[in-house]
Amino acid sequence: MRCLAVWLFKAACTVGLLGWLLSRPDVKAGLGSLHHLAPGWLAAGFCLAGLTQIFSAWRWLVCLRTTGVPLSPGTTLRLTLISTAAGFLSIGTLGADAMRVTLAARRYPDNKTALLGSIGLDHTSAAPAFVLMILILFTSVHTGFQIGPWTGWTIILSLGGFAGIGLLLRRFRPEMHDRLLHFLLERTTRRGFAKAALLSMPVMLTHYAVFYCAARALGINIPLIGFTAAAASADVAAALPITIAGLGVREKAFETLLGLWHQVPPASAIALSLAGLGLIFLWAIAGAVCFLLEPAGKPAFNAA
Repeated sequence: MRCLAVWLFKAACTVGLLGWLLSRPDVKAGLGSLHHLAPGWLAAGFCLAGLTQIFSAWRWLVCLRTTGVPLSPGTTLRLTLISTAAGFLSIGTLGADAMRVTLAARRYPDNKTALLGSIGLDHTSAAPAFVLMILILFTSVHTGFQIGPWTGWTIILSLGGFAGIGLLLRRFRPEMHDRLLHFLLERTTRRGFAKAALLSMPVMLTHYAVFYCAARALGINIPLIGFTAAAASADVAAALPITIAGLGVREKAFETLLGLWHQVPPASAIALSLAGLGLIFLWAIAGAVCFLLEPAGKPAFNAA
């Protein structure tokens, strides 16, 4: 019931925020003039969205191997697609991760702890690449680019949250803290983390490139680095657990940032955000099909 209440709250926020954005006179007038979409750029965005799924599955596969779970590459890709579909319907990243763990645990019911560890490693390995990319982007844009203080606070809070989790585990679950610390200090873990961190860069770049292709399909020509900086910032905003799949929040962030930094009209910024999300949604549909083909109560086996 609690999950349902959270989902209903997020659904209400999604409808309300999108309704407000799309009902504004300037946005309605601008969207009415966006008739032509370049099919070549849309096709490129669709392919890049697929590459994002492949790189994401590859990164999780590295994390699975590091934690000792022998899930096959094909199964890992299928579960990644299914988790993408779940992300469009669930309460967010937590729901997508729960789907990955649940379906993988059907195949390896004795490896639930290792599966949870692979999810944690998958997420934490993205942090170094994200911080590095943010620093590169924010130091490469033109001198007129303005960065709000929230950027530094985001990094500080992220590191503080990670340290806080460790302190809480040490205080209330010392045995789990010791096992986790031992796991993190192992050479195999360090190598796996390094590989996953390297794979995080193409995961993020292909993801942002999807929205860049959507922008070009709408005839919006923005410098690539400047656009990527805006897309990364919008993605951080969309990660807030306010709406379903970040709908509404991402569009407002794109509108604000692209309007402020590159004078993009509100309707165009909102349209490119929705178009980019639509390209990702096509792969989520493939994930939904994969989920429907999942046998119920699948027994444990060495997934092929």
